[in-house]
Amino acid sequence: MPTFVFVRKQHAIELLTIAANPVNPHPAFSIFRHNGRLVDVQDREIAGLRAEEDRWAKAERKTRCRRFDTGSTVRVTDGPAQGLEGIVEESDGQFALVCFGGAIRFKVGTWLLGDEQVENANPAMGIAA
Repeated sequence: MPTFVFVRKQHAIELLTIAANPVNPHPAFSIFRHNGRLVDVQDREIAGLRAEEDRWAKAERKTRCRRFDTGSTVRVTDGPAQGLEGIVEESDGQFALVCFGGAIRFKVGTWLLGDEQVENANPAMGIAA
């Protein structure tokens, strides 16, 4: 699926340099041009697109939100903490307070959590597979 990223004009030269470099750590990308020139898109021109994206993201989160019972073992399924396992201490359906061991507790959006069978039991935390 095509993805578009808009960057500030001040970053155009840096982006062109990265795109021209045959070896770089970034995924492959191209820069949109029209008649050989970079396209200048004003913030107001994509305001509707941003609003629609926000509306869609909120709707997506609502459909994926769910309540977890206190004591449930969960795994973070997406985001920077993906793969971490913990125990639910509280859940309101939208967010859950999850203990990841000892005093490490975070409030996590329930759309980022799964309660599929957790592998590699950790007896110190009372997590059973």
